[in-house]
Amino acid sequence: MTFTRRGFVAAFGSAAVWPTIIKKPAKKSAKQFVRAEGKSLLDPNGKKLLLRGINLGNWLEPEGYMFLFEGGPQSPREIEAFVNELVGPTEAETFWHDYRRLFITEADIKFLKQSGLNSVRIPFHYKFFVSGNEGFRLLDQVIGWCRQAGLWVILDMHCAPGGQTGTNIDDSWGYPWLYESEKDKEQLCQVWKRIAEHHSDDTTVIGYDLLNEPIPHFQQLQKYNSQLEPLYRRITRAIREVDAEHLIFLEGTMGQQF
Repeated sequence: MTFTRRGFVAAFGSAAVWPTIIKKPAKKSAKQFVRAEGKSLLDPNGKKLLLRGINLGNWLEPEGYMFLFEGGPQSPREIEAFVNELVGPTEAETFWHDYRRLFITEADIKFLKQSGLNSVRIPFHYKFFVSGNEGFRLLDQVIGWCRQAGLWVILDMHCAPGGQTGTNIDDSWGYPWLYESEKDKEQLCQVWKRIAEHHSDDTTVIGYDLLNEPIPHFQQLQKYNSQLEPLYRRITRAIREVDAEHLIFLEGTMGQQF
């Protein structure tokens, strides 16, 4: 079966030069942010907002099933090791740099808008926001396209330090070590604080999804359920030090014990 590029929601794009980081808009009043009222979201005009969106998956957190690697590497670290073995670490570094730069294009964002969607969720790996600016260059570019197209954005921590799930989706070592490590918890808070500070004035961003699919339903991991709410409160406090406006999205455990 043959697919066109637009047959995929997120496809490789044509070559382009790095853009400059899109400048954040001037400071906005709270009225210009999407806000929650009861069980509803309200847009800046006070009208109810029903999100119709999609994930920009496999971009800032590659996953084996999205590459159709059946029986092959599944987590980002496994996929990166696989590419290293294929072409060597130097070529692999160039490949991944270009991959991240070209994977989502402005044409893709326009296509999503034309398809009737009004929002995107951007899953990401924490490592792109520990230091340096590559992660912010990538987000600024795509968020800028979303702003121009009229799409809302939710930022999603898909791969947290140590791993919040213990499977391939969080790039962990097969166990949710986040809940055992004070160092990882603190790094998670600081990464979210850095992200929130950078996007604090951006009204295109609806809010922050603090952890994707935390704590699987496996019985031996239920001991961590009681840690989730305190961790969420801790991350939220760190974010609120620099950003008082954006919404906070809290996912329950995969066993729905929240």
